[in-house]
Amino acid sequence: MFAVILFSLFACQSVLADNTGMLTGVDLSFSLNPSIGTADSEAKLSLFDGNKTYHATAQIKSGASEAYAHFDVDPFAPGKDFKLQILSGFSTVKYYDYYFGKNENIELWTYTYVTEEGPVPVSSFNFYAMAEASKPVQYYLDFEGYPLSVPARYIDGVLYIPAAEGAKSMGVSNITYDAQTGNITYGIYDKTISMSIGSRTAFAFGNTYTLDGIPAIADGYPFIPLLSFADIVDADVIIQDEGDHINAVVSQSKVVKKEIDNHLKAAYINSTGISSETEYLIWVSKKEFKLRVYRGYAGNWEQINEFTCAIGKDSTPTCTGQFRYYSKEKIWPYSSYYVGPIMRFNGGYAIHTTLLRYNGVPYDNRVGMKLSHGCVRLQPQDMNWLINTVPLYSKVYITN
Repeated sequence: MFAVILFSLFACQSVLADNTGMLTGVDLSFSLNPSIGTADSEAKLSLFDGNKTYHATAQIKSGASEAYAHFDVDPFAPGKDFKLQILSGFSTVKYYDYYFGKNENIELWTYTYVTEEGPVPVSSFNFYAMAEASKPVQYYLDFEGYPLSVPARYIDGVLYIPAAEGAKSMGVSNITYDAQTGNITYGIYDKTISMSIGSRTAFAFGNTYTLDGIPAIADGYPFIPLLSFADIVDADVIIQDEGDHINAVVSQSKVVKKEIDNHLKAAYINSTGISSETEYLIWVSKKEFKLRVYRGYAGNWEQINEFTCAIGKDSTPTCTGQFRYYSKEKIWPYSSYYVGPIMRFNGGYAIHTTLLRYNGVPYDNRVGMKLSHGCVRLQPQDMNWLINTVPLYSKVYITN
């Protein structure tokens, strides 16, 4: 189980040996996030007072919202320090801004604070913890075994992957992790994905996402929920429960593939030295049936949009070359349909909508094929964006 657990302060519940103010116990209260399919488990803890070691367990029941641990200790006065160790059940705990793995010493100090009623001794502490995985995970990229130096984990019904290696398996290799703030940031060219340890909220491409699990630290490494990350980067995922283990199969991110393709196309356009009278450039690639829009200037064009288009039939092909968008027109009417708006760039050649009936219903809305008498057709919503974005006298570049 990869339960994210917050140890809440149990201040007024310290155990007193007598009226002298001496304490004889340390109480821990665990607030657990709702779990999914979590088997009952147990966390084993030890506490060392400098002379003697004490042991306690925290019982974590399936579906429970709280769990507790109690140490019976020899009487001590507030102000005494202890060393806590996680023996099993948790892979990592966070105490303030520091992370600790199993068998590492966590320094704890008891204290007294003053209220109107008098001094109150406190021997409780606040932690953030991650439980150990409930099943091993076998990880695959496109059905081929993909080695992870830090294994993926199946915890509380959620599959977690190491933030760096797991993302890299899907093609996202630019990652920054700030151990002080817990922020994890991914870069895909000019796009970013941001999430934080302990938070279900992620930000990506101008959108906000609620994650299916909480990013956390395990064995000193940040982990993120696989399904949510794959959804953000548009990668396919298959998860199979084989009883004694989990199979996780991922694919390359479609977002990454698209961004790579866009930047390769932009690199080609920039290598041509092509210019425009405006800060916009339209490129129609006939072989791809794609119309791409760029903003910038010669040698520094950046793609801002892409649409699938229809082009001329073999008998009436769309012209190729460099042209100037010189006329913005509202409609070309025909007997059964019309096209419009229109961006004319070379005599009778233009970019315009697919064929529309006069009642607004599509007459022929097909794109992605050779259909026209030479014009470039876009679906109405795409054409409206184009004509409202790209100004007159922009360059229209058409290639085979």
